[in-house]
Amino acid sequence: MSNNGDEPERVCELECRGLQGIPARREFVGPVKITLIESTPVDYRRKVCVSAMIAMAILLLGVPVFTLYLYTMQFRLPLWVNLHIVLCTMAVQMFMVPGILVLCSSFGGGMYLSLYGRRFQHLLLQSFAVGCGVVGALLMLPYLHCSGHDVLGFFGVLFSVFASVLGPGAYFTAPTRFFGRVSRKVHMIFSVPSYICSSLCFATIYSEPKFVDWLGTKSYVLILTAINTYIFLTVLVAIFIKVKTMGDDTKSDIVEIPKNRLATLNLFNVMIASEHRDSYCLAVWMAAAVGLSHILIGAVNITLIMYSYRRTESHSAYFTIAYNFFAAEAILSLSFVNGWATPIRSMHRKYVHIFLQLCTIITAVSGMIIVARKLQFQRTAHSVLGMLTLLLTLLSSLTGPFALKLVVRKGHFVHMSCGILCFCSSMICLCTGLVKQDLKRWTGQNVVYMLNLFIIFYSSLIVITTIIKVVNKG
Repeated sequence: MSNNGDEPERVCELECRGLQGIPARREFVGPVKITLIESTPVDYRRKVCVSAMIAMAILLLGVPVFTLYLYTMQFRLPLWVNLHIVLCTMAVQMFMVPGILVLCSSFGGGMYLSLYGRRFQHLLLQSFAVGCGVVGALLMLPYLHCSGHDVLGFFGVLFSVFASVLGPGAYFTAPTRFFGRVSRKVHMIFSVPSYICSSLCFATIYSEPKFVDWLGTKSYVLILTAINTYIFLTVLVAIFIKVKTMGDDTKSDIVEIPKNRLATLNLFNVMIASEHRDSYCLAVWMAAAVGLSHILIGAVNITLIMYSYRRTESHSAYFTIAYNFFAAEAILSLSFVNGWATPIRSMHRKYVHIFLQLCTIITAVSGMIIVARKLQFQRTAHSVLGMLTLLLTLLSSLTGPFALKLVVRKGHFVHMSCGILCFCSSMICLCTGLVKQDLKRWTGQNVVYMLNLFIIFYSSLIVITTIIKVVNKG
């Protein structure tokens, strides 16, 4: 193997050391410095599982958040109580959870951030969390009594205030110095109990009689409890990984890179430092937008599933899950800024894409069978767009093998074009279904407007990232 120079020996060493579970490291110095690190199979599986676990938690985050927002929009409680629920929900679920997860290198919204960027985002999000939590607690201060919800909320706010006071000391001091290490550990000692108390306080609202009566079924309470438990455990796993890698540069996934340089992660964890500040900012903003899209996708899905359950119109739940969950995540699995798919190797991304698209087809066909059995097909824009979406789904699935194997020139371009048209058609079909009077009476006009804005936001983002991928491949 050495007849052609030392390149085959380098490749052999990378592969053999990877199979032995030992990370191989190579540095190439030229116009740019490239460090090549081959992940071991154990590290690769760990990164993929943790990334997928966090992405699912972020997607499910929209379920309890939007459920409580729907509850407050019914105005069954006094105004200050509704404000208390909204502010505390924002504090715990919308700011505190992403603020903790952003420090984990497997979090999609922080995947492209440098170490300084992650720490700043953590400081910013936790500041919003403390502010909303304190204001929400003050609104209910005259009505405090010795209940589990109030006691847990009091200690959650108290610990969060202590953690916020110690936070700047951990942020502005170097972690390599003694004071910096002590500040970070003390900050974490207060922040972890703050999150635990706040999460338990948030979960106790599901036992409130008025909330249970509004839901109409106790089974949905169990679903919300299970979702919150999953999110809670995911955050604890992220904290455990952060504590385990704290102060150990050999295990940490964070790489120190100057602020004017871009870090790019590919199949073999190649960290390339190059002068592209604009590309770095674009990747960060797009990754954050995709993270927000996951939350909005969860909000849209849970709203229509609740409506379908109450009105016994199951076809709306089937089609929503098919195109707003499986199809959306299938497209995002190939996106360059989707956090949970970034650690996955290119071929494995394609396998995930195929699996999710098969789930899309099966779920959509099941919904179509329900419509056909109940003879609900009408000559309306919603029905016509639904049939068009199914035809484009079939066409997209037929052109898929040409994108997987380059049998036909520009086969991937044809498949992506059919996929974009199919996804756009499904989103327009969903928006036309939201304007039905029955749904407006159940949710209210304002909620329908919000759902349409959510759909337009994440649909536009998915289409834009797909077009960028088509242009780059071209």
